[in-house]
Order: sequence, then C-alpha cells, then structure tokens
Amino acid sequence: MLLRKKKRVPLPMAQDTVDTMLERSRQGEVAHLPESIIRGEQVARSISDAVASLPADNRAMFVAIDVHGEDKVTVADRHGLSVSALKARLHRVRKTIRRAAEAEPRAMVA
Repeated sequence: MLLRKKKRVPLPMAQDTVDTMLERSRQGEVAHLPESIIRGEQVARSISDAVASLPADNRAMFVAIDVHGEDKVTVADRHGLSVSALKARLHRVRKTIRRAAEAEPRAMVA
C-alpha cells in the first residue's frame, strides 16, 4: 500500500518571544531565569548566528523552504538548480545549523 506524503505546513514562529528573550539577555536580565531558558536563548542565538553566516543563496533557500514552507521545485527553479542539487545544499545548510545549535554553550551571563 502506498501512502501519500503529507504536505509540509510551516509552523508559525514565535519570533517576538525569541526577540524579547534575546533583548533581555543583552540587558543582563537573565540572572534570575532558569538554566533551561538561558540555554534556549543561547541555542537560539547560535542558530541565528549560523543562519546569518550562511552564503546569501544558501540562506535564501533555507528560509524559503524551512521557514516559509515553499515547494522545493519552485525554489530550485528560482535559483537555477536541479531539485537534487537543492536538496544537497539544504542538507549541508541544516548540518551547519545543527552543529551550531549543539555546540558548547556560551558563558552564562551573570
């Protein structure tokens, strides 16, 4: 029996919450927060830095597909790539971002 793949539905991002948490951490207001929240902020900052450091084309492809939920065929056509080349690039980009998220935590703000 063959099952159809479910179409990806992008999840709404709580960017305002992440921005608020990052702003509080920059202002030194994280001393009273639990370590898990601080670690979450550090991971979010690491991911944000990793995405920002990507080459412009790779960043645009990643955001279009993983953030906005666009179709791979459409994005591949827009960038002049085959779908398989796009998938290979996305794999490398995701691996880079995953490594950044799993990296050693930065020094905690006191």
